[in-house]
Amino acid sequence: MHPDAFQVIDMAFRVAGTGSLGCTRVAVLVRGKGGPDGAWIFDMKEEDVPSAARIVGTPSLPPGERVCEGIQSCLTRPPRMIGTTKLRGLSMFVRRLAPQEDKIELVKLKSDDLEPLARHMGALLGTAHRRGATRAAKKPWSAKDRAGIVSRAIALAAMHEGLYLAFSDLTRR
Repeated sequence: MHPDAFQVIDMAFRVAGTGSLGCTRVAVLVRGKGGPDGAWIFDMKEEDVPSAARIVGTPSLPPGERVCEGIQSCLTRPPRMIGTTKLRGLSMFVRRLAPQEDKIELVKLKSDDLEPLARHMGALLGTAHRRGATRAAKKPWSAKDRAGIVSRAIALAAMHEGLYLAFSDLTRR
């Protein structure tokens, strides 16, 4: 790839979802292939020690490298143009944004399509987790195990939504 493709044209701070609240996140527009539609946008997101580190210990890799390695180990075909850098001492994960990453607007889907979509997305997620596993499970999950996982996922989603709404209320004032 020619170095001119990465010539910075513009950049701006970026907010995308709740995962980057309180973190530095920057959108960078670079020349790319050139021309009016040839530019690329990169997302640079500050990575930090994961919250689970309080329980399982701090990872040995720098945060940006940990995220990059996690993506590469969980996907059979990791995206091109991902990497890491430092910005004013912050560990940053960098990736090129692509139009196909747009989120699915669930409210626009027919209700009959939601369950098959959830099953498909769950299968993709399960495959990624299996690929990233360091050892095989001793035995398959039982129906009781699966029911418990679903129950805890629902409780976690409810907590996340509640905390997000409380945060939104506090920051709105």
